[in-house]
Amino acid sequence: MDVFSLIKRYTQLISLDLSKEQITLFYEFYLLLKAKNEEINFTRIHSLEEIIRKHFIDSLIVQTILDQHHILIPDPIMDLGTGGGFPGIPLAIINPEKTFLLIESRINRVEYLKEVKERLKLNNIEVLHKTLTHKDEVLCKSVITRAFESIKDTAIRTDSSLEKEGLLIFLKGPNCEEEIQQMNHKNFELILNYDYALPMIQGDDIRTSKDIRKLLIYRKKISRKYFHDPFYRKYFKITEKIYIKNISSPQNETYKFIKKLFHSKEIQKTGKTIICGEKIINEFMNHFPQNLLSIIFTNDFTEEKLIQFYESIKHKNPHIEYIYLHKELLRDSEIMNYPPPYLMVKINPIQNISHFKFDSSFLVLPLQDPINLGACIRSSYAFGITNIILTKESCNPFLLKSIRSSAGTVFHCNFYELNFEQRKEILSKSPLPIYVLDLSGENIHTINKPSSFFGLIIGEEGRGIPKDLLSKDFHRISIPMKNPIDSLNVSVACGIALFYLQT
Repeated sequence: MDVFSLIKRYTQLISLDLSKEQITLFYEFYLLLKAKNEEINFTRIHSLEEIIRKHFIDSLIVQTILDQHHILIPDPIMDLGTGGGFPGIPLAIINPEKTFLLIESRINRVEYLKEVKERLKLNNIEVLHKTLTHKDEVLCKSVITRAFESIKDTAIRTDSSLEKEGLLIFLKGPNCEEEIQQMNHKNFELILNYDYALPMIQGDDIRTSKDIRKLLIYRKKISRKYFHDPFYRKYFKITEKIYIKNISSPQNETYKFIKKLFHSKEIQKTGKTIICGEKIINEFMNHFPQNLLSIIFTNDFTEEKLIQFYESIKHKNPHIEYIYLHKELLRDSEIMNYPPPYLMVKINPIQNISHFKFDSSFLVLPLQDPINLGACIRSSYAFGITNIILTKESCNPFLLKSIRSSAGTVFHCNFYELNFEQRKEILSKSPLPIYVLDLSGENIHTINKPSSFFGLIIGEEGRGIPKDLLSKDFHRISIPMKNPIDSLNVSVACGIALFYLQT
């Protein structure tokens, strides 16, 4: 069978009736391809029939499938990474009324494509020597590409070029399900997912070959330059499932609110705080998922990690807000010392002392240093004491430093606020024995230990116990030291005292 007959028969197999002039163009294209391939090596296919099947027909069958599904390709049409001119040149031959933009980064192929254009007199194609990026504007209404890169990467790469409502057309092999899953189907609507096989002629027989292909067509639902902000490129997939608030301005009200949550006043006022650290976050999510309000992250938090977070929490709490903060906004914040993510959480209110029934052990912690306060709470929780009484001197236990120092145990404790005017009177009426850790107190080795529950007051190291809490009704105890110093570290002293009082 001669070349012309072979091309005609194959194109008829895919329901295309080419004119004699078009078949001649394909033959001339074949001759150029064959001659230049030895020099440029853009295909490993050498036989006439295989070039017709795997290059010409593989390109032209796209037109047949589109016609069958009544899908029109708007032009200009970009052939991204065209290589030897596929599928752009075959489609340009049968669509002389449409404009094709052939994008190729390798100069030797660009020169070859320009020669093809001149020899075949294809005035409807333009050859562009370019490595296209998401910032380049090569305006088009359709993009077609064959085995160039992943679907997701092409969607990003053509961002500034492909118009909204334009088509992304992919000629793929059969095993591209993972790529399909990676695509954002909210911003790119999949309008065709079609499997097909290239036809094959053996003698007088027509057979379906084992050359399985997949044609995917997406309609772009977002405007051009959508991916100019690195946020949208980095979190391409997850934005299909969740809305992410993207904050870049220090004037943003949400950002201003987050900053306030590093101060006691706003924590007390709103009943919210910020936590960080993988262990603390995981424990909070396991025990208190209903109190999780927002996840805050920067570009140091990958999309894969964000998807993992979403999958782990979506069934426990589907109402979480997702906030992306540009990293420079955290430059002067103490949270900058910790890797993302950060959680905004709801905390239990600090109750008035009138709600405490004095029927279980408790600690009174008039501590101003958040690290000391958190460390003492951690020791207290370790010994099974979860009732903490705070005084006027106490810092807020839900400050970031307190939470970190407590290893998150603050969320398992009950906090009570003791008014300055009433605190000596209220504590004196406690039915439980109260011990005050003081350097002038009785050696802890020799005291009569409480039979069950008790209260313990611990002062700030160096400053000691506030004077009004040194009541005669309380038992002063001390920890003996071989080499006297001003005071032990408060969290160390707290742990020692609790150990002796409970055992």
